[in-house]
Amino acid sequence: EVPISKLQAFISDIYHAQVRALVQCALDSAAVKGHTDPSNGQWALLGVGSLGRGDVCPYSDLDFAIVVKEKTPELTAFLEQLVTEMHG
Repeated sequence: EVPISKLQAFISDIYHAQVRALVQCALDSAAVKGHTDPSNGQWALLGVGSLGRGDVCPYSDLDFAIVVKEKTPELTAFLEQLVTEMHG
């Protein structure tokens, strides 16, 4: 029998890998469309809720927050495009 904490950690690892892949695909797709990061990586996508706590379960939703070092119109437009790409 597998302890629930080990199962949650395993599922969290899978979700994190999927999120990294999703973000990379969105970045690639945005770049193909001519949208590049004007801040050179001065932002972060944070998993919050069950993803941030590391206790996701099958069928958990994914909640995110975006934190920026300095908000600019160019960065806002880029992140809006990135979110659009993530939603497919």
